[in-house]
Amino acid sequence: ADVTELMFRRFLFHGAANFAGILILWLVALLVSRTRLMENLVWFCFIATPALLLASKILGRDQFGASLRIHIGPIAIQPTEYVKLTYLVVLANFFKNRPPLKQQFFFAVWAAVNFILILSLPDLGSIMILLPTTIIVFAVMTSDYFKTFLVLGASAVLGVVGYMLFPHVQQRLSGWTSLFSEVNDANVQIVYGLQAVARGGLTGRGIGNGNPWGIPLFNSDMIYSILFEEFGLIVGLCVLIFYIVFWFRSARLTAISRDGFAAALSL
Repeated sequence: ADVTELMFRRFLFHGAANFAGILILWLVALLVSRTRLMENLVWFCFIATPALLLASKILGRDQFGASLRIHIGPIAIQPTEYVKLTYLVVLANFFKNRPPLKQQFFFAVWAAVNFILILSLPDLGSIMILLPTTIIVFAVMTSDYFKTFLVLGASAVLGVVGYMLFPHVQQRLSGWTSLFSEVNDANVQIVYGLQAVARGGLTGRGIGNGNPWGIPLFNSDMIYSILFEEFGLIVGLCVLIFYIVFWFRSARLTAISRDGFAAALSL
C-alpha cells in the first residue's frame, strides 16, 4: 500500500510538471521568436552567466566529484543548464557582425572567466558543448580562420591539462577504452547502458516494461538507453533523425536571417 501511494504521488508530481512544461513551452516559443527582445537581454545574460556558476560553486552539493546541483527542499536545480542558454545569447550578441579586436578581447576575457568557473565545479560536459560552439560561431561570423586555429590549439592544450588535473576524466576515458575487455568501476555505467539498448531490440520491450534500475545512475544519466530499451531501435533512430532535421532547420535559419544576432543565435 505504501509503495502504491508513493508511485501515485510521483505520477501526480510528474504529470503536473509535464503539464506546466507544455504551458511554458508556448511562452518560451513566443520569447525566442522575438529576437529583438532576446537581444535586449544580453547584459542580463552577461551578468547572470558567471553569477549562476558562482552559485553552483558556493551552494552546489558535491556529487561524483562535481558541484552542479543546488537542492531546494525536494527539488534539485542545475544552474549550468541555464548557463548554456545565457552564454549563447551573449555569444550571439558579440558576434552578430565582425567585432573589432578590442571587443573580441573583451569577450575572450569574459568567456575565459566563465570557463575557469566551469572547470572549478568541474563540469567538463558543458565545456565540451560551449567551447566548440564558440569556435564555430567565431569562425563563421568573422571569417578569421587564423585566430580560429589558434583557439583550437589552445583548446587541445586545455584538454590535455584537464585530463591531467581531473581523475574522473581519466576514469571516464579509461572506461571507454576498457569497454569490451572487462566491467569495472570506470565503465559500469556505459556497459549497463549498452546492455539496455541491446535488450530493446527492434521494437522495444514496451513502455514501463524496461529495467532502468539495471543502470546504476538511471535517474540522472543514460536516458537514451532507457528510451531505447522500452521503445526499440525504430524509435531510437527517429529521435536521432529529429535532431538531424532540427540541425538542418537551424542551418537554414542561419542562412536566411536578415540580422546578425538572429543568424548567430541560430548558428
